Amino acid sequence: MPNPVELHRRAIDDLDATIAAIDDADWERPTACEGWSVRDLLAHLTAEAWWAPHLLAGQTLEEVGDRYDGDVLGDDPLAAWREASAAERAAVAEPAVLTRRVHTTMGTLPAEVYLTQRVTDLVVHRWDLARGLGIEVTPPDELAAPLLEALAPHAEELAGSGLFAPPVPVADDAAVGERLLGLLGRDPRRRSRRPASDGTAPGAGGAGTPAEPRRDPVPVAASEITFVRTMTQLDANILGHVHGGVIMREVDTAAGAAAARHAGRVCVTAAIDELSFLAPVEVGDLLFVHAAVNDVGHTSLEVGVRVEAERWEGGPRRHTTTAYLVMVCLGDDGRPVPVPPLEVADEQEHRRQAQARIRRQMRKERIERLGSYRPEPTDPATT
Repeated sequence: MPNPVELHRRAIDDLDATIAAIDDADWERPTACEGWSVRDLLAHLTAEAWWAPHLLAGQTLEEVGDRYDGDVLGDDPLAAWREASAAERAAVAEPAVLTRRVHTTMGTLPAEVYLTQRVTDLVVHRWDLARGLGIEVTPPDELAAPLLEALAPHAEELAGSGLFAPPVPVADDAAVGERLLGLLGRDPRRRSRRPASDGTAPGAGGAGTPAEPRRDPVPVAASEITFVRTMTQLDANILGHVHGGVIMREVDTAAGAAAARHAGRVCVTAAIDELSFLAPVEVGDLLFVHAAVNDVGHTSLEVGVRVEAERWEGGPRRHTTTAYLVMVCLGDDGRPVPVPPLEVADEQEHRRQAQARIRRQMRKERIERLGSYRPEPTDPATT
């Protein structure tokens, strides 16, 4: 079984990107969790995220009590989720967390078992939520494979637990993510379409026609997002600094979330125009990863990401990384679809948009020049 701390990080990153796609019109839409709306499911996820730090710290169910009963989302559900998930992330990243014992409704469990349960919850509810939003996702192999290996021997117990619907038959040669969903009572063949914002049924323009993405201009501020993570020994390279690949992952996750918030759909990374490491990040730093859409094309967006670091105990914040990523918006069939226009409001946003267009033109010219290049006979051989 891979390190459950790393699995948890990937699972909550993926869930973050899906939650970021929630629009104001989505809250009452049904999800794949029977009887739960999008808001109901987010409330469950947020409450569970608030519970995690207490349980990982060794508190009992009685000590936590009923503090997370009732409405945990308030007037800003997305902000409530960000606060709760940041607390869970920090708790899971604490040193030696896997040596602890956790009090649960199933008794006292090793932290490794508890975290595996949390990862399962995050993965399956991401799929449930995505169905309500009309987004087609399948659990990635790196999460689904270890979960399937851990849960398959307990299939009968899962079916009789009341926590999951009866298993859904799935072909033996199906993707591992689909087999995991089937084991947990989800039908991976179930398709979903995001209802149109005017309340009409999806595909109202013709049989099988998916709802069009919203086309009203979206302000830059509507898609901006900031992630905060604590850097631990698990993130260090051989020099003792935080590994550049860890920072790249956070950059990519934040860019995907900002793009999804703008487009109202899942967006994937197509290119990284620039990634500059300006200063090292140290173990014990708080990493602030801020992403915003700079400009949009027809089906693509450029997202700018700024990373800053600050010592856990406080102190000046350092600008450590700058990146510009090109994201492509995908429809329900996995093909690129148009994105809404961008509404820029002030001088800084206009400047960033103009710079993004320069980078786009430079990228186009570079591709054209490389595509037309033919070596001269006198060019030295290369390997």
